[in-house]
Amino acid sequence: MRAEPPETQPQPIQPQPPLAAAAQAALAHCEERLAALEKTVKIHDKTIKRGIELAASYLNNEIHQPQKPSNDTPQSSHAASR
Repeated sequence: MRAEPPETQPQPIQPQPPLAAAAQAALAHCEERLAALEKTVKIHDKTIKRGIELAASYLNNEIHQPQKPSNDTPQSSHAASR
């Protein structure tokens, strides 16, 4: 009887050294850009949160202590002549 050849597993393709270096450089560049984007989004989130806090504080003050009309506003000539 003939002996069956052992089954061979396909070997993964190994990238060539120049291609691997280029891929590594591209990956490093993507990681740097992602880190910068994450930092920008974090700052943006803090800014929005602070804006909401300021608006809420202002609105709460307006509700609890309504502003009185100022005497600095000029009167219309019709109201003064009556």
